[in-house]
Amino acid sequence: MSSRQRKVLVLGDDTRSFLAVARSLGRKGLAVHAAPFNFRAPALESRYVGAIHRLPLYAGEGSEWCSATKELLERQRFDLVIPLDERTLLPFHRFRSILEPLCRIAIPSQRAIEALYDKHATRLLAERCRVAIPRGRLLRDDDTGGTVEHEFGSSLALKPRRSYRLSSLHQRGQVRLVSSREQLDRALHEIEARSDYLVESFFDGRGLGVSVLAADGRVVYGFEHHRVRESGAGGSYLRVSAPLHPERLAACERMLKELAYTGVAMFEFRQNPSTGDWALLEVNARFWGSLPLPVGLGVDFPHDLYRLLVEQAPPPERSYRDSVYARNLIGDLHTTAAHESERTPRITRALAFLASLLAALPRILSGRERSDTFVRDDPKPGFAELAALLGSQLSPPLARLRGWLGGITGGRRRRIARALRSWTPDRRLVFLCQGNICRSPFAQHLLQQQARTDLGRRRISSAGLLPLPGRSSPDEALRAAREFGVDLQPHRSILLDDSMLSDAALIFVFDRQTREDYRDRHPDATVPVFLLGDFLPQPHSIEIQDPYGGSPETFQQVYARIDRAVGELLRLLDRSLDRDRTRS
Repeated sequence: MSSRQRKVLVLGDDTRSFLAVARSLGRKGLAVHAAPFNFRAPALESRYVGAIHRLPLYAGEGSEWCSATKELLERQRFDLVIPLDERTLLPFHRFRSILEPLCRIAIPSQRAIEALYDKHATRLLAERCRVAIPRGRLLRDDDTGGTVEHEFGSSLALKPRRSYRLSSLHQRGQVRLVSSREQLDRALHEIEARSDYLVESFFDGRGLGVSVLAADGRVVYGFEHHRVRESGAGGSYLRVSAPLHPERLAACERMLKELAYTGVAMFEFRQNPSTGDWALLEVNARFWGSLPLPVGLGVDFPHDLYRLLVEQAPPPERSYRDSVYARNLIGDLHTTAAHESERTPRITRALAFLASLLAALPRILSGRERSDTFVRDDPKPGFAELAALLGSQLSPPLARLRGWLGGITGGRRRRIARALRSWTPDRRLVFLCQGNICRSPFAQHLLQQQARTDLGRRRISSAGLLPLPGRSSPDEALRAAREFGVDLQPHRSILLDDSMLSDAALIFVFDRQTREDYRDRHPDATVPVFLLGDFLPQPHSIEIQDPYGGSPETFQQVYARIDRAVGELLRLLDRSLDRDRTRS
């Protein structure tokens, strides 16, 4: 019998489901490898993450992603692969005939994905299985605010049928909660494909979840938690364990039995505290954000799933303590702040959060409240997350201080000039934005047109961070660019990749968020990165925001700022080239 250590690849990087899975498997002696999106994620600091792999983002038809994933599975010989959300689960499902022969993959069956990853299909399944759901239906093309309000009232939810689509995995479909006719009219106006949305009456009550492990449609065991404080996005960063409600558990099992479901799932319900009535909202047929609570209480979903799928061993039934709380410290801080007025000073919001922690101190000291991230045997992710929070909070005041001091400093200008001198004919200057259809291609072509001929063969490129290659610039961008003598008609977006980074001399971004997103994806890259807005004369406006979806006037204003910044960049470049010629 081979003594090779068992290995599991977990795709994700969050401090909730990913960290809970990594800790569960690592504590059992399994080697945990990660394939993250954010390579600076605090969860990757876990002692239980033994190796980190880079996979390309899924783009286009996914052939590059499939080839790289296939090569990784063949080389590493994992015993199990666990995709944690649709951004990786749907690509594995798309190429399961190629990848599943190489390794056991923890994804639902074709039938289960069709039923549980489409909210309309989930509603139909629930109706067949006699599970209570809110009143609702698919939106129709002839629906108006008046007809929808007449049928469902003024408090309702407009839900995308699918949270993610394979063609746009970078973008999660958002549920729109509506509480007035004005909000309803605006939401209906913004929805383009009506058939992709559901309308549901709002079910008043508290959110709760029933999590299960199932084998061939039979529930092996379950776990129930109730939300204590809910975020606007629908999740909860403070929750409490509760006794399993037998009728809700039976409802879950009826649905899973029809699908002959094997795996883990979390059923989201709402319960009216006055009437006791409850209704199913949706099903997460994968690991979920509140996973640290059951794992911390010994309900070991991740390792039991591994035993079920890899070892073919029936997991034991699990019991747990109720009335035990779990808190994601950083997420709960943001949720508490969001519930305060925007006019409330930041220090006041922080004090309100500290007061809530002090109120929970008896629970913490008695062991009845746990942390998702701060645990005794694996403390580094919690401290890394806290450090990231402090950095994000300090960044705005530091930026304002820099603006007060006068915008671009002599030291920064010298660093840009030094980077420009390294821009030789065999290297490139890259303009980088999110989609590579508005700001970066305009700056690229503007610099190419205005640059002096003695730039020689120096290359100027543009790229985006979103995995959406081949897109053309929107009409507003085309019209606004023509006003500056730039033709964006032939442009098609490309994704920044390692080959472009390998010969880049420097990168210009347009806003701090793009810079942070770039560093998350490429933390080891040594290419200097600067804000193009550093060249603008107004010290408080160094960020050049994305005009996508804006008015023609917005595009004109943004392109005018880019034009001015590129002009200043050219002057600095000219001085740098003149200095080099003088020295030679």
